[in-house]
Amino acid sequence: MELVYTEDLKSSGVKLHVGSNPTAGTTFGESMARIPDLFDSLERIKRIAESKNEDYAASDNPFSNFDVTEYVMGLFRNERDKTFIWPIATKIARLSNLLNSGNRPNNESIDDSLLDIVVYLLLWKADIKSRKVTRPQ
Repeated sequence: MELVYTEDLKSSGVKLHVGSNPTAGTTFGESMARIPDLFDSLERIKRIAESKNEDYAASDNPFSNFDVTEYVMGLFRNERDKTFIWPIATKIARLSNLLNSGNRPNNESIDDSLLDIVVYLLLWKADIKSRKVTRPQ
């Protein structure tokens, strides 16, 4: 017996097929017995992802926040520093998207994002001090 996974992009359904017949199977959420908590959770995840995507990514590039973060992280050599840069750059990408578009945030406020950046910077400062990092000569 063979289990085959396929995605039906037209209906956004997921089908599992038993055997080699690709036309047989069950589309989750439609003809199978529902597990309410599972599907409620998946719907909530979808709504949250859509909402956050509007805050973090440019309308013409759903990965723009990752592009910004990748660029900023690339400016640093030290892997430990990059762990602090990641959330800062992500928040900066979010602020850039929101401030440039004029859209109201769906989630946390612009002020919250600015304060988050300050906290990450202070944590990074404390970490650098604890490592006694000096600038290369």
